[in-house]
Amino acid sequence: MTKAATPTRPDATSGLLGLLGDTRATIVSAMADGERSVAELSDTLGISQVAVRRHLTRLVDEGWVAGRTDAPDGPGRPATRYLLTADGHQLLPQGYAALAAELLAFIEDTTGQEGLAAYLDWRARRRVKRLSASVDAETTDARLAQLAEALTEIGSTATVEPTEDGFVLRQHHCTVMDVAREHPALCQAEADEFSRVIGGDVTVQRGASRASGDGTCECAVVATADVATGDRRVLPMAVDGPAAGVATGNTSPT
Repeated sequence: MTKAATPTRPDATSGLLGLLGDTRATIVSAMADGERSVAELSDTLGISQVAVRRHLTRLVDEGWVAGRTDAPDGPGRPATRYLLTADGHQLLPQGYAALAAELLAFIEDTTGQEGLAAYLDWRARRRVKRLSASVDAETTDARLAQLAEALTEIGSTATVEPTEDGFVLRQHHCTVMDVAREHPALCQAEADEFSRVIGGDVTVQRGASRASGDGTCECAVVATADVATGDRRVLPMAVDGPAAGVATGNTSPT
């Protein structure tokens, strides 16, 4: 008789699961393939049912787990079984980054660099349109502040700091880091997007990046030298106009 295979559970220390703490992460991981009772979780974890209930109460309160109570078949209290909510499933390791990397590799393999460049241009135009909707200030520093706020809203947690030459835009979280490690062109395309959104006589230069091991992703925003006078200046420009700034510099991943 062939023994049924035991389902492989997600690593309880990986990704968002690790933020829950060891015990609660193991509980969530144990529910990856279906609902569980308190008794079953107690056996799996090797801890008392009282301790399991305490952790489940916390997970239910935080919205990761829900309880389902069925009518009992016989005498006794109805049994409650616990399962992951939609948010709880989001804690499990996801394969989106791997899929995105495969899609980019497919585009490059089947259409070459021209096809990949066409995709990046298409993506950039969509992102510029979205970000530009939130950037309408008159001055460069105010536009940068609005851009940082818009990036934060979509998950990049961005800040702006003044420097001797202009500003530095920092992204403390990279939403495409795993993909950018394999396709650094994403980082250069992003710098060009920022240049088009900010507008004016500025140069956006890619610097540090999280995907290459740095603590943050950084872009230096520097006023372009005036050709006639050699002065440096920052001028506002309409969002839907052509980009005056050119994204240049290090093309390491962000």
